[in-house]
Amino acid sequence: MTLPSRAASMRGDSYQIALGWCEAVKMLHDPDIISVSMEANAYAPFDDVVVQRERGSVFMQAKSSNHGDPAITEDELQKSSPKGRSYLQRMYTKWAEIAAHDEHALVCLVTNRSFDQNSKLLHNARDTDLERICPDRLKSKAAGALKPWRTHLGITEAELREFLKAWEIRCVTVPRLKDIALAVYGT
Repeated sequence: MTLPSRAASMRGDSYQIALGWCEAVKMLHDPDIISVSMEANAYAPFDDVVVQRERGSVFMQAKSSNHGDPAITEDELQKSSPKGRSYLQRMYTKWAEIAAHDEHALVCLVTNRSFDQNSKLLHNARDTDLERICPDRLKSKAAGALKPWRTHLGITEAELREFLKAWEIRCVTVPRLKDIALAVYGT
């Protein structure tokens, strides 16, 4: 089933707003959080939810599946947009700008989609506890999985590893208010 474009947009907006509210509620008990904002255009593509912290702000891009979309793939992340740059290139460029001013910043892709089970980076090297791609988890033969991303971005392996340390990939379903309260209050 294909949703009308306005309905799809509203569903994506609702997903983003729910994520923003979760972060705003956390602010009640986390004195390290200075502010939570949404649609902070200066940080695009990580502008959907921005959590300014005393140390290490978090910049989120929310991507909601509207049609039961298949898993996110490496090809999808490297596919050029009509403007000529891929999502991965835009993420890396913005992270480099942010990191120049906030070395502890995290950039996040937050989605309700899964990740390609056949991908060495998105699946095998993904640490679900840390919500990051950890290249050190790759066995030596699979370490070559970094090369296509490194080549695509035009950076060194060391630069790619630094980026991956600061890039979270979260699978998050839209939380219910009860779940938000449990996360904040713990009971």
